[in-house]
Order: sequence, then C-alpha cells, then structure tokens
Amino acid sequence: MSLHMHFGENVREIVSMSCGEDLRAARSRTPLPGIDSPEVQRRLAANLERSFDITLSPEDVSHLTTVRAVLQCVRLRRWERELACEESAAAPAAVTAAKPLHERFVRYTAPVPPVPNPASASFAIRKS
Repeated sequence: MSLHMHFGENVREIVSMSCGEDLRAARSRTPLPGIDSPEVQRRLAANLERSFDITLSPEDVSHLTTVRAVLQCVRLRRWERELACEESAAAPAAVTAAKPLHERFVRYTAPVPPVPNPASASFAIRKS
C-alpha cells in the first residue's frame, strides 16, 4: 500500500482485500460481499487492526456491514486511541471513574428514517 494513499482509499483497499472483491469505487452504502461469513469478518477485523493500529470488539465487527460503517468505525477507534494516548501522557497517574471510551461511543451511522406508511396517512374530517 502506498504511503500517499488517502485514508478512505486505504480503508477501501483493505476491505477489497478482505472481502475478495474490488470495492475501491464502491458507494458508501454498498454492503460488503461475504461479510456474513465468520472467516471474512475475522480477516477484515485483523487487517483493519493491523493496518490502523486499532482494536475492534466483536460488537464493532458485527456493525461492519457497509463501506461507510467500516470507515466510521476505523475513524472512531483511531480517535479513541489518540485520545487515550493524550490522556495517559497528560495524567499518567489519574484514575477515571467514567466508562472506557470504547463503551461510550458505539453508534457509527445515523438511524435510517422510517418509511412513511400510506395506510396511516392523515386526512381532515370536514363537518357537514
């Protein structure tokens, strides 16, 4: 992998290698091929962890279903790692009672808006 690659290109390259299909030009909502396979999940998680020096939980891996989810997860875990390094450098003896960062941030994508149900369409009742 080239050192001059953009973050998104790096992630797409790793996803492509891990899933065995070229996803370098895939849209963000493109589902990852074969991601239901535990072997593909393990390979993707290991490649992401090794390439970006992050740690993924089983819950993280279960969220890795689209290109966007992978990008967001990797960004989040890298941010957590950097923040943890800054905190440990600033206050090595400090003990925090707060939940670990990993447990505080788990949602990667915005919820999908509900599809309107035509059966529940509103209508006005006029008095005669």
